[in-house]
Amino acid sequence: MTDAHWRAARWGVLAAALAMVALLVQDTPRATPQTLGLFRVREVLDGDTVVLEGCNIYFKARLAGIDAPERGWKNVPGQPYARRSREYLSSLIRSRDVEVRQVALDDYNRPLVFLRCGDADVNLRMVEQGMAEAYRGRTEFDVRPFFQAEERARRQRLNIWSLKNYESPRRWRGRRRQRP
Repeated sequence: MTDAHWRAARWGVLAAALAMVALLVQDTPRATPQTLGLFRVREVLDGDTVVLEGCNIYFKARLAGIDAPERGWKNVPGQPYARRSREYLSSLIRSRDVEVRQVALDDYNRPLVFLRCGDADVNLRMVEQGMAEAYRGRTEFDVRPFFQAEERARRQRLNIWSLKNYESPRRWRGRRRQRP
């Protein structure tokens, strides 16, 4: 079997596993995160998206419960703190083994995951340090800890909350979609 066949087979196994997890998640009103195991962080794409590697596969995953400043694309500049948010997340987990717990799939069929690195809850740490805000969309899990952490970071004016005219990533994306 060629390398291309092996890669295709691994992607097929991953897709089947993620589909099974998605079915489990859809059937429960409050999803219990499913532990996927230990994975190595191959790449940090932005403040809330990573590439994980393990079990001879790698895949893109989105951190559950948080929304980090957007990087921008093509000729559209990113939000303030987008680079710092990515760098901070990278400093926490890049090239490290993390425990991955999946709670759902996002709108782009990426796994929504909680990451633990040692004793640290990585998702919550991003909000506590003002590098991301609590996610304000529909969720399948308890978001109260994220909103409590956000409130503390706001009061201390940490990072994104130090900006005078802070704009949420959700609103920023919405404005970019409404082009004249």
